Amino acid sequence: LVSDYIQTGLKASNLCNTLLRTIEQARCNCRLIKGIVLPCTGESDCNQLIHAIEQLRCISQRDNPLSEPTSQQFRTVNDCHRTMHRRLEEKRKSLENQIRLINCFKSGCAVLLVAAVAGVSISALAIATHAVIVVAIAPFLSLPIKSAKKAIVSLRRRAHLGVLTRQSAQLDAAARGTFAVNRVLDTMACLATRLHDEMEHNKVLIRFGWQHKEDQFSLEEVFNQLWKSLRKLQQHLQELEELVFLCFMLINKARNMVVHEISP
Repeated sequence: LVSDYIQTGLKASNLCNTLLRTIEQARCNCRLIKGIVLPCTGESDCNQLIHAIEQLRCISQRDNPLSEPTSQQFRTVNDCHRTMHRRLEEKRKSLENQIRLINCFKSGCAVLLVAAVAGVSISALAIATHAVIVVAIAPFLSLPIKSAKKAIVSLRRRAHLGVLTRQSAQLDAAARGTFAVNRVLDTMACLATRLHDEMEHNKVLIRFGWQHKEDQFSLEEVFNQLWKSLRKLQQHLQELEELVFLCFMLINKARNMVVHEISP
């Protein structure tokens, strides 16, 4: 379980590392485009706009940085976390069943001890009046006490109730951590897809501007739309980066918990 858990976290970490690289590449593209678009958002002559759209056309021919990781990669990592969450829950429920069984066994031993003490008291009265009968039944009266002692020794050796309870709590925390990572991955996938589509939309705008570069009004509108889009892109890239760091934090927290507290 520990090995599989670490491998699942490693897959999510690799996905996050890929996202960080693509975020940085996307930011580089945004800075280049911003440097070209910003001077054209005010009053500009047609030649300046044409030169700027030609530069943007060269940049737009590059691959979209947010094409990686793909939606399939996100789904694969999500499936791994869902499977791990189910396994952790099954293990936790198994431990809880053991804990309940031990508690029932302890209650049974207590009842047995009470019965044994009562039997000893009865035997003491019988000794005072029926010595001969006591001699005959003494071996049988000692049986409950011996059984109770053996049960208590066995309980102490095998139960480890505190250990099982702690492991159950840690498994529960690890399962919740896995669930949290999976939810963050879902949010990251949606935001990454949105950013990818926004960058593709900007490419469409640039192509439109290139095709209508002789129309100054169309070019001015293209540059205005690009400027608005760039501000949204930068904000969304910041949000995505924060989600990546949150995912890293959740992965490391859950991994440390499993390694130090949960045995396979």
